[in-house]
Amino acid sequence: MEKRPTIAVIGGTGDLGSALAKRWAAAGYPVVLGSRSKQKAQAAAEA
Repeated sequence: MEKRPTIAVIGGTGDLGSALAKRWAAAGYPVVLGSRSKQKAQAAAEA
């Protein structure tokens, strides 16, 4: 299994950021979300 780089998405709770984060996570990449709101980040991570 190849080691994939971790992808950081700044603005990961917005429309574009969350869509990109979901796509990369589905492709097997580890993803880190950046957000000003802890509640929005938690909801995005669980989606």
